[in-house]
Amino acid sequence: MITDLNKILVEWAYRTNDGQPDVKNSAKLLTLETVLKDFGWSREARAELLDTLITGKKIKSKVNSNVYEKDSNLLTKEQFIDMCVGIGDILTEASVHQDKYSVGHKVMWGVTGKKGFSSKLPKGEPMMTMPAEKTKPTENAIPIFQKDSGVEYYLKGANGKVYHLKGSASTLSGWFKHYKDNQTFSLDTTHLETASLLGVYLDAGSFLKKFNEADDESLPKIVTDFKNQVTSVLSGQDWSGNNLVSMMSKASIANIIQVCAIAAGMDKFCKQKGAKNWNIVHNKIDAYYKAEIKNPFTKTEGGKANTADCVVCDSSISSFLKNMESQKIYYDSNGLCRLETGEKFFQISLKKAEGEAQLGKITSDFSAKFGMISNNDLVNMLVHEGTELNEGIRDLFNKGKQFIQSVGKKVIDKIHQISNVFKSFYKKNLSLLKSSQKKSEKVVDDFVMNIKVDKKYLKEAKKPTLEDQIEAISKDNKAFNELYKFADRKFSVVIGNMKKPGLLSVGDKKIPKSKPQLDVVRKLMANAKAYDSINRILSTASGQVRNVQDVFKEMIALEKEMFFGRTSLPLVKVFGLKANGSGTAWKFLKTGKEFIEDRVSAFTDLPENVLIVNSTGQNGYMNISAAMLSHLDNSTQEPSYNLVSMRTNSASSSTFVIEGSKVVSLSYIKKNYIG
Repeated sequence: MITDLNKILVEWAYRTNDGQPDVKNSAKLLTLETVLKDFGWSREARAELLDTLITGKKIKSKVNSNVYEKDSNLLTKEQFIDMCVGIGDILTEASVHQDKYSVGHKVMWGVTGKKGFSSKLPKGEPMMTMPAEKTKPTENAIPIFQKDSGVEYYLKGANGKVYHLKGSASTLSGWFKHYKDNQTFSLDTTHLETASLLGVYLDAGSFLKKFNEADDESLPKIVTDFKNQVTSVLSGQDWSGNNLVSMMSKASIANIIQVCAIAAGMDKFCKQKGAKNWNIVHNKIDAYYKAEIKNPFTKTEGGKANTADCVVCDSSISSFLKNMESQKIYYDSNGLCRLETGEKFFQISLKKAEGEAQLGKITSDFSAKFGMISNNDLVNMLVHEGTELNEGIRDLFNKGKQFIQSVGKKVIDKIHQISNVFKSFYKKNLSLLKSSQKKSEKVVDDFVMNIKVDKKYLKEAKKPTLEDQIEAISKDNKAFNELYKFADRKFSVVIGNMKKPGLLSVGDKKIPKSKPQLDVVRKLMANAKAYDSINRILSTASGQVRNVQDVFKEMIALEKEMFFGRTSLPLVKVFGLKANGSGTAWKFLKTGKEFIEDRVSAFTDLPENVLIVNSTGQNGYMNISAAMLSHLDNSTQEPSYNLVSMRTNSASSSTFVIEGSKVVSLSYIKKNYIG
């Protein structure tokens, strides 16, 4: 029943890394499949629902009591998205036990909260009143034990009573949703970076320690002192997010601690590297990029901008930027760079926490290196991959059905409505990517435009657009068959090119046929673009198939672009810490050249499989993914692979994305790809 699906969605939300179900995310669909299995769904039932979500078809049979027919209305993909959008307790689920929700984080009752909580409330004890907030372990707290194992935390109700909760993470998380006021404080990319850079000047580590040791009496003064110091620091320097002060005025204690924890990572880095109280280049980072490009002693090749978010240097900004244009640059094994004048600086990429967005912008890198996608695809790529840069946009994308459906022709209007910051990001990246596009990127679109279509299917009195042509092909059997053969030929070339040792094509060997359909036309175009891009990895410009060692180097060079962009200088990643003060503060990536050398030289012998392409036939098209050898795991010495999907991302336009999902081990590859 629908209520059963609600429970499944709650569990699915809990198991995703951001707590948000997304039917367009292949990695999250794999998580959903595991959830369905745990709820007792048969393999056939799981397969049918997942096929529905992927293809948009209706469920045809009563494969499980949880998916059923009622009043002749069957669960469709659109209805499922409606459920994801409409069930607030799923999308605003409060996993209070997680470290990111620290002392002071406020919650309200979720849909199942009051009933579940009261069923475990000891007789005679008062009910918890809302809003409640996370607090420290307290003696004589009222026990609320859903079960004796699992997660454990304490909540203080608005009545002052403290409750000790224990139980399974998924059940307890479903009891609560985030308190409304917490959602008024949202750090976008600029403010996350500003929060990190506070650590150049603030003793954020000491503040974080004080926050974790504070009691109810001492906490307000620590919050006030921290806010005052932030205000003082933000009055100078090259900040992009100066309005962080006004944002913090309406922030909860948990929000304040979050800012402090992010700053603490930079504080730790600066103390260890002797860069405390140096000057920063943040708002003027574009000026730094231009200076690096002008410098005759640096190489700035590639289609992707330098990934450094800021620079910290020990001289005046104006002097540093001027000298950066012309002087030789030296650097040491710790990533410290030095101009001939003696001015010292670090290039820094800022991350909210270690492990977030580690794969980078894969589509833009493929575009720059292999040039196989069109401007229309790039716009969609910037929406999908840029969402991680702005939490508000990401939330809209994940929660708003209207925004999901709008991806396509109206996407630029949506970008304008949602965020001027994101709009400028879009313009900057699009201009960079345009400069690196090759004529061959249009090979699929050009082929489609040249397919002869019966004129009765085309709009009259104007030259057909690509979308007009696509719609016409979906109605013309002969034209549709020509597109099918074109995509299948591209696939055949991939199969032929992957017969060398180290390369493996798995799955179906021929694209399945179907009747002409609009959605299938777009999927076939995406298939052709995917196979074309794979062939660009496998072949040289003259058409010669590369040996496996060169294929591996090409993939590592792509990863280098992902992590570094155009810069040839060393890069340091600085991470925010967890609210409790734990976590990795920074990681040195050396230079892009050394990055490639280290990854290639780590392998005495390459593993049996360097690149695996998996093609799974659907109704008239392929689902295509690739496993690309990346590196040796430091602890296990087991080869690791980047999992990449290549697909269309909209049923309403001819879009194409290449999306990295996660890094997996060789064992995973053997079980899920080869096995």
